[in-house]
Amino acid sequence: MTAPIDDLLDNPPDRDTAATEAEWRQIWMQHDLGQHAPVAMAIMGGLHADRLAWVFVSGYQAAMAHCFPELPVAGWSALAGSEDRHDPVRHPGVRMTQEGDGWRVNGFKSWVAQSAHLDHLIITARKPGEEDKARHAVLLDAHAPGITLSHRDDPGYIVEMSQGFAQLDNVDVPEGGQLGDDRLRPFTRAEPAFILLAGAALLWTHVKAERNDLREELRGLIRGLAQVAEDALKHPKDMARLDTMLQHILKNEPENTESMSIPGWKTDKQLLSIYSPVLQRRAARA
Repeated sequence: MTAPIDDLLDNPPDRDTAATEAEWRQIWMQHDLGQHAPVAMAIMGGLHADRLAWVFVSGYQAAMAHCFPELPVAGWSALAGSEDRHDPVRHPGVRMTQEGDGWRVNGFKSWVAQSAHLDHLIITARKPGEEDKARHAVLLDAHAPGITLSHRDDPGYIVEMSQGFAQLDNVDVPEGGQLGDDRLRPFTRAEPAFILLAGAALLWTHVKAERNDLREELRGLIRGLAQVAEDALKHPKDMARLDTMLQHILKNEPENTESMSIPGWKTDKQLLSIYSPVLQRRAARA
């Protein structure tokens, strides 16, 4: 793995400019970024990206591909697990019920990434008699009859990426669409690793020319994140150590990088720190 990673870093592609999600999706398809193995997908996405919204998309798509090999290679996918805890009567969680020889899903999900340009949607659902957290993973065509995706007007940060809601109204579960139980936890462990991997690749392209020492520090960070991302469930302490390395780099980034040239950096750089508290807690419990 080290040699291919070094090849990517030492021969980076030209950075692309994308002011909208539609433009970034076009770049993604043009360069066939979704065809790469997940680690390379995250790194290549970060190297191509001109802002942190596309870092999130790149790492997120890599995590989806890693955790759900059942997904079609073409297009973008999202995992919708969150449900409305504030008004569950108006927006009930997703339930899966049997209809003859098949199954259908009904209900709402309260957060969907890349909601405006989604091709495949994995939702978690409860079956009859289950009241605990939804745990059955179901793969759907995002454009299937009965699926309505709406979008937040003001998502807060990484605003170029669409973030929305899903309503499912008597949506048929396709043959092979039930992916099994307890698929959410591995994704929640892999997602930070792949997103931080893409973020470190973005920083790599912005290191000041004279800071070869920082470049080598980032190389080690990228190698480490690539290794941990392959099986993040087993490496909470390593993940926390790598996060600490990244936070140290970020603390000193104004002097060492050209990060201020990244559109939206001051607001969006929190993306690279937002996972830190939970990563450190997981390590403390391990």
